[in-house]
Amino acid sequence: MGFPYILSDRAISYIRRGQPDRTLDLFNAYVDTASEMMGWSEGQDLYHVYDEFKPSKTGVMGQGDMPHGEACSNYIILLRNLLLHEEGNTLHIAPATPRRWMAQTKPFGAQDAPTYFGKVSFSIKPNSDRKTISADVKIGKGACPLKKVLLHLRTPGGRGLASVKINGKTWDSFDGDTIIIANPPSAFSVTAVIH
Repeated sequence: MGFPYILSDRAISYIRRGQPDRTLDLFNAYVDTASEMMGWSEGQDLYHVYDEFKPSKTGVMGQGDMPHGEACSNYIILLRNLLLHEEGNTLHIAPATPRRWMAQTKPFGAQDAPTYFGKVSFSIKPNSDRKTISADVKIGKGACPLKKVLLHLRTPGGRGLASVKINGKTWDSFDGDTIIIANPPSAFSVTAVIH
């Protein structure tokens, strides 16, 4: 018997370990066990049921409270950490978003999302040429000092970034598909070219 809120804690730990694809695997498993109303029961059997005389089928069985308040709220916390994740004095923006989001041309982001560093608004837009990505970020004043922003532009296929400009100026501080901004300004715009 598995508990969905334990799964969410494990998924967030993979963000901190730099394994966002594993986070997404667990997030998708979490969502797959929801009821039609996006609620979860207290305990769920997430394993396959196999009988040698019958075809294999997936068994998702719930028991206990339904909806289980902690499991439902942890879904929101996990989704929020896919978009914004604090670690010490560092803010990760979009650390575990699906790579397929960068293969589309629809923007995604958050508006006035509360963080330790203040309210954050960001919009990431993969451009229709499928070679560039634009992003705008605004960070309010919060209780904790912000020393670094890691903006994760999870490129399709993990191709990484070829070049980056911040506020129109060439920016050399990036690794793979992560842009590193030490002592970030309260607002900035990014244009990145994909390999």
